[in-house]
Amino acid sequence: MNENSQLLTPKEVIYEMGERGFPVSKATVCRWCAEGTLRAEKMGGKWYILRKHFEEKMLHDADKVLSMLEE
Repeated sequence: MNENSQLLTPKEVIYEMGERGFPVSKATVCRWCAEGTLRAEKMGGKWYILRKHFEEKMLHDADKVLSMLEE
């Protein structure tokens, strides 16, 4: 997906988190999607995360991310 896309794949979320010093696994991202921690839709058996929610809730809230990684 391109940078202007409204949706991110788990792989793109993993990359974005890693770039900011928060390495996460695909299993973690998929769990966040399933639990509703990330607003996401499952289409064709694959998760797609809403970019706006990801940027607002995950990238700008490092404490939340750290606490989720510790679970």
